[in-house]
Amino acid sequence: MRLVDFHCDTILRLVNGSATGDLMKNDGHLDLERLKQIGALAQFFAVFIDWEDETVKPDPFGYAINAISYFKGQVETYQDQIGIAHNVEEILQLEKENRIAGILTIEEGAILEGKMERLERLHQEGIRLITLTWNYENSLGYPNAKDPILMGKGLKPFGKKVVERMNELGMIVDVSHLSDAGFWDVVEISKKPFIASHSNARAIKDVTRNLADPMIRAIADQGGVIGLNFCPFFLNEENHETVDSLVQHLIHMIDQGGVEVAAIGTDFDGIGGKMDLAHVGEMERLVHGLRKAGVSSSSIDKIFCENGLRVIRDTMR
Repeated sequence: MRLVDFHCDTILRLVNGSATGDLMKNDGHLDLERLKQIGALAQFFAVFIDWEDETVKPDPFGYAINAISYFKGQVETYQDQIGIAHNVEEILQLEKENRIAGILTIEEGAILEGKMERLERLHQEGIRLITLTWNYENSLGYPNAKDPILMGKGLKPFGKKVVERMNELGMIVDVSHLSDAGFWDVVEISKKPFIASHSNARAIKDVTRNLADPMIRAIADQGGVIGLNFCPFFLNEENHETVDSLVQHLIHMIDQGGVEVAAIGTDFDGIGGKMDLAHVGEMERLVHGLRKAGVSSSSIDKIFCENGLRVIRDTMR
């Protein structure tokens, strides 16, 4: 399949040693060997920053640069299998060369610490997507939270400038983890399509990390996509990831925003729990589940690849 996956945390697991192996083959959810087996086209690799991690605290920005360097080293080692892409043309060229396109992202805009020059540096380093917040308040805005007061707080002035500059630079704005009010600020400010890289439907599982129906429609209206998150806690009350639960969220997204809004953002290597579809090599099972539910082949192609390529074409450079 031609898969575009908007989010995985594989770099984190390889850098911190919680996975055994390397980018080519490891004991986590995702590696080049399995991506090649399923015919993946493009994989977004997140450099995740946990602001409370003692190994990160002394120098979060330096930690991110080191993680980026690690990934680039792995790409160099396995350059016959993968290359770093910055735009859609490079992705399609890598496909012709039978290589996977690796796209670098930042999960947690806190590392900017109010410094626009850091955004410029990250763009130079190859970062093409930033998840504006994670689970903490930062210099850009506020995260998803059970606290309605926090959910009602939007982007800070610096966060609004960052969204504008990301549009100019050709970086994708990612609203997964962002507060509801922050989401609506992005709707108002962004002149380019934006995405929720790894989020699901709140109407199906009522957690704040998922998107309410008006949010799904707003992303669709601006030409963006929502990457289906495989995390069991975001799927159903049983906290059990099954093919049927994944299909249910995708169909709800399509019902609300049209098939063009649906995409994949597995969150592999950043999640755990009861998972029937346990790694990227089993993605074909989701294809079969969608077919069983009556989703057409052309719609499946859009979900797995074409919608993602459209957003990349409209945003990244």
